[in-house]
Amino acid sequence: MYYGDWHAVKDLLAKAQRLCDSGGDWERKNKLKVYQAVFAMYSRDFKLASSLFHEALATFSATELFPYSRVVFYAVITSIIAMDRVALKAKVVDAPEVLTTINQNPALQQFLDALYGCQYKQFFQVSNWTMQARMGRSHMHAPVCMSVWVWMHACLHARVHVGLVVGVDVGVGV
Repeated sequence: MYYGDWHAVKDLLAKAQRLCDSGGDWERKNKLKVYQAVFAMYSRDFKLASSLFHEALATFSATELFPYSRVVFYAVITSIIAMDRVALKAKVVDAPEVLTTINQNPALQQFLDALYGCQYKQFFQVSNWTMQARMGRSHMHAPVCMSVWVWMHACLHARVHVGLVVGVDVGVGV
């Protein structure tokens, strides 16, 4: 992942999955979930990435990849894209794992609160800062963050525009 060779990463993840299936312990399986989630995010499979990040939140141990706060960041971002409004409330907005860490990243909290509260002007203003700040901190994850940011903006901008034109609350999620 550090070198951007995503084809090799895909092959290595498949090999690691086979090894874990043949007798890996829970810690290795949880680490594998985080690596698979990053790959799913890179591949724009945000629903899978969101699910894997949420599974890894309670027992995160892949600190060699990135700190826990970044797992929460990625879980929130991928959930915004992948989940509907009800699931977002249950699994992100009110999730204890997210609530204990999100205050360390005030922009992420504003980002989530603005979207969930249908304050779209604030959401788009904060989203630029949130994603740019994250991309600047990690060269390894900059392409992933950029693809998430572009995709999310395109989809959510279209959904918000439709909601404003029709005059209904379009909610969140894609």
